[in-house]
Amino acid sequence: MPTSDPYQDYLDRLSEVGAGHKRLTEDEFGALDSEYERLILRMDPDDIQLDEWKRAEELRFLLILADDEEDE
Repeated sequence: MPTSDPYQDYLDRLSEVGAGHKRLTEDEFGALDSEYERLILRMDPDDIQLDEWKRAEELRFLLILADDEEDE
């Protein structure tokens, strides 16, 4: 269950996935999370650029975020 602390939520996700992910410090997490949020806000879903998509996926992996898209 998500808390009001995004970093604690990240630590909870990290404990679930375990190996294969580097533990980010709170500062590292904050910087990457801010970058991810800025990137998502400026992306145009109808005109997404490959470099934007690749960076968003990289940040999604580092922040251990679930995929928002659902297969229909």
